[in-house]
Amino acid sequence: MEPIKSREEIEAELREIIHRHRRKFIKRHSRPCAENCVYASETRKGVQGCRRCGSTDAEECKNTGRFVPMDTKSELAEQFAASLRNPAILQREYRDVLVLVWVLGGYDADGNAERVLARVEEHK
Repeated sequence: MEPIKSREEIEAELREIIHRHRRKFIKRHSRPCAENCVYASETRKGVQGCRRCGSTDAEECKNTGRFVPMDTKSELAEQFAASLRNPAILQREYRDVLVLVWVLGGYDADGNAERVLARVEEHK
């Protein structure tokens, strides 16, 4: 049986998990495809393709040289940080983060994890 981890060890693990999730979020939202392109063609059904490369598939870019991302990496990092602070998204998509925040006593009755997240994020 392993000994109980210290608060610092749990925070270090939480930092690493958040870093991995952030990296995946940025990679997913900056890959060349119509969903991430400024020139996306949208209808009521959502993204239908790209006006610039001529793709009719939201998941595929026909000419990656013509791809223009909607958001910069820093904007995507800010969007990710905001999603961690949304209790519904945190519970649905980032349960591992939620559990460690709860273990650290940072998840209050309103679903706010700001106290722990701010402490973990400031220690970069």
